[in-house]
Amino acid sequence: MKSKLFYFLFLVFFLFLFFNINAQTKVVKIGGIFDLTGATGDVGAPYSLGARDYVEYINSKGGINGNKIEFVWTDYKYNVDIALEFYNNNLKGKVVGIIGWGTGDTLKLAPLVAQDKIPFVSASYDENLADPKKNPYNFVCGPTYSDQIRVILKHFSSKFGKNAKVAIFHHPSAFGESPIPAAKDEANKLGIIISDIIPMTQDVDYVAKIKTLNEAGVKGIIINNVAVPTLNFLKAYSTTGAKMQIYGLNWTVNEDMIQLAGNLLDGFIYASAVAFPHENVEGIKEILSFKDTPVSRRINYIQGWATVKVLVEGIRLAGQNLTGEGIKSALEKLSNFSTGNIFYNITFTPNSHKGSLKLRLYEYKASEGKFIKIADFISAQ
Repeated sequence: MKSKLFYFLFLVFFLFLFFNINAQTKVVKIGGIFDLTGATGDVGAPYSLGARDYVEYINSKGGINGNKIEFVWTDYKYNVDIALEFYNNNLKGKVVGIIGWGTGDTLKLAPLVAQDKIPFVSASYDENLADPKKNPYNFVCGPTYSDQIRVILKHFSSKFGKNAKVAIFHHPSAFGESPIPAAKDEANKLGIIISDIIPMTQDVDYVAKIKTLNEAGVKGIIINNVAVPTLNFLKAYSTTGAKMQIYGLNWTVNEDMIQLAGNLLDGFIYASAVAFPHENVEGIKEILSFKDTPVSRRINYIQGWATVKVLVEGIRLAGQNLTGEGIKSALEKLSNFSTGNIFYNITFTPNSHKGSLKLRLYEYKASEGKFIKIADFISAQ
């Protein structure tokens, strides 16, 4: 009789522990919309892997407040319709936060995530996404494209002076066009001239266009595109004999492009949202302690890793209030949050979802075979 009672009490105790532990352990679901194989897949694929690896890393450390993360993601092939379909079928009402990608799809989804109250942290650095009055559930970690081009124009102005001419070449999309209004405004303030704004479509004759700009006395060219089109532009530029200062925004550079371009990059000035893999900063050390591979040493991988780190910190600060509203409120309390010097320290408030207000400038030195930092954390303001 005592033996049966003992086993009964043991079973009750075991069931109590089992259900109590499971009641306290939750699976936190977040979503991901990435471009692995579409028009921006050259930079999107390593970004996606960095994002997914950070989830694996944080789960290996016990998750968030003891809760594991489940990542529900897709390759939307840079197609807005695929992104919308995936959101409606797989993310809406099922996740507490989303890591997004492109400008077009992020802007298209912005009213939906606001309605459904799901914080959305995108790889798009469109300035409109940082305004909570327009897009209350969108957050931008890196310096906006507008801030990137403001910093570039300040550098150009300091180098060439007033009335100097600069041209802008851009991806033929919402992403490419995003910083143009800010560029025009900044150029007016600085007293410099934007002579041409050229979409980088397949029918553009780069050689002819560059020669025309050079003959017109244009001193600089700014590129807002991804790595492959930027490489093609540099190949064309190298045949013209032109002597202009070339600048690139955040997505113009990756490791494949650097290797293939080689000396064609000499003197290229790059506005980077994040640290380079060769830099000795804490965030890079954290990545390499978890996974030291050729992919984890790519700049866009680092960018994806650090972006998810910011969302995860918001989820951690939300505590037990694991709702979209709770996580949004927690993110808006994020102040001077360090990603280990990958991004400039992140601060969000209820009035601004522009997390990073400063960026670095790098110049490619062919003699050293790499980008060298020439300015550390410049503010666009």
